[in-house]
Amino acid sequence: MIRNLLCIFLLCSLNASSQIQWDSTRTTIDTIASAGGSFSVSSGWTFATAEEYDESDFIQAKVDQFYVSVERRPDSLASVRWRLVQQRLRADEVFLDFLFTEFNDQPCYITSVIRSTGIPQVVVVPALKDAARTTAASAAVRGIETANAQVAGSYMSYKNLLAHIEPKLSGARTIYYSTSNDLNLVNLKFLKGNDGKCLFEKFDLVRLHSGASFLGNGQRLTFPKRMKVLLVGNVDYNCGEDGEPFWDALPGSKVEIRNIAGMLRSSHQVDVLDSCRATEARFVEAVNKTRYDIVHLATHGFYFPPGGSQRFGLAAGSYPLLFTGIVLSGANNKAATVDFNDEHGMFTTMDFKKLDVRNLRLVVLSTCYSGTGETEHSSAPFGLTLALLRQGVQAMVLSNRAIPDQETTEFMTVFYKNLGKLLDADAAFNRTLRDLKTAKPNVDWSFMDLVH
Repeated sequence: MIRNLLCIFLLCSLNASSQIQWDSTRTTIDTIASAGGSFSVSSGWTFATAEEYDESDFIQAKVDQFYVSVERRPDSLASVRWRLVQQRLRADEVFLDFLFTEFNDQPCYITSVIRSTGIPQVVVVPALKDAARTTAASAAVRGIETANAQVAGSYMSYKNLLAHIEPKLSGARTIYYSTSNDLNLVNLKFLKGNDGKCLFEKFDLVRLHSGASFLGNGQRLTFPKRMKVLLVGNVDYNCGEDGEPFWDALPGSKVEIRNIAGMLRSSHQVDVLDSCRATEARFVEAVNKTRYDIVHLATHGFYFPPGGSQRFGLAAGSYPLLFTGIVLSGANNKAATVDFNDEHGMFTTMDFKKLDVRNLRLVVLSTCYSGTGETEHSSAPFGLTLALLRQGVQAMVLSNRAIPDQETTEFMTVFYKNLGKLLDADAAFNRTLRDLKTAKPNVDWSFMDLVH
C-alpha cells in the first residue's frame, strides 16, 4: 500500500547563460564523462574581483521564480544577493546554489559555492540525459504515478554529481543548498562520498528553495516548548455516501497518527481529524480557528495530467491549481469534483487558499509525490509545496516518489520523537535519518525530505 500525491505543473522559463562572464585565460577545460555523455566544460571558474562575480550572481537569477513569501521578504527582490547570504554564513557553513542552464548549447548545473569569506567558487556539473519518465496506473492507489526514480538514481552515482562538489566541502559542518530542475528529484542528503558515507552522516543539511528562503530567516525552523499540532489521517473516503471505489483505505496512516498523538499529547496540544470527521469543512475550520504550528496530512493526494479527469470534472485547460491536492473524507462520492465550492473531499491546491496559514511553521505531507512538479529550467518544483510556501508556510516535509506505508509510519514516528525533544525541525530530521540508518541500514530511507 502506498500513498500518492503529485503536484501541480506550472511553467516558467529562465536562461541565465547570457549573464555568465567567461574568461578562458583563467580556467582549465576538461572533458567530463558521465551518463549524460562527454563534452567539454569548465572545471571551475575564477573571478578576479567580487564585482566581476556580481555580474553573474546566480542567486539573483533565480529570485523571481523561487521567492516564497512576499510578506516576509528581506527588503526587496533586488536585495537577494550572494553577499547577503555570505554575511549570514559561519566559518563552518557553506551554501550551494544549483542553477540549471546551458553553456555552449550543453545543459548543465552551474553551482555557486558560497563560504563565509572570499568570492564564491563556481563548479559546472553536466546535466544528464533525461531518464525515461513513465506513467502507469497502480491497483494499490488507483491513481497516476510518475517514475522519478530513474532520474534521481542517475545523479546518486558519485561521478555524476558529488564528485564535482565534494572537494568544495572541506571544513564545512552545515550545508545549505537550493536545487533546480531534475536535481529537485534527488535527495542530496543521501549522496555518498568517497568514504562510502552519506552526506547526512557527516554534515547537517538544510534544503532551501532559494537564497530568498535563507535571507528570510527560513534557514532554520524551531518550535515553542508547547506545540500545537493537527493530525489528519485514517481518512474514510466513503463515509456511507453514494460512491464508488476509487481511493483505497490507508491502514498505515491510522497507526501513524496514533503513534504521533501518543508521543506528543503529554506535552503538546494535539488535535485529530480522522475517519468521517476529516471533511473539507472541518479541516478548514480547524486550521483557521487554531494557530497550529504543525499540520500533518497522512492521506492520499492527486495529480491529474493536463488532459484532465472526467471522473472529477476536470477538463483540459482548467485552472492549473485544480489539478493537484489532497484527498479528504467522502471523496469516493460519485458527485465529488475539484470545483472550488465542492466539499466532497477533493481538496485542491486552490482550496488551500481558504486556510489561514500565517503562523503555520510546518506542513508534513506524509504522502507520495508531494514534492514533484514542473521542473523546467531553474525552477523549483512548481506544485502544492511551493504554493503553500508562497502562502507563508515556513517549511514542508515531502516526498518526490511513491512512499511505502509501513516504512513511512516508522519514519514519522521517529521524526516526531526527535522533534518533541529537540524542537528544531532540521536537527530532528537529520537525527531521524541517522537513527533509522543505524537501526535498519538496509532500508532506503531517502523517500522523505524537508525543504524551506
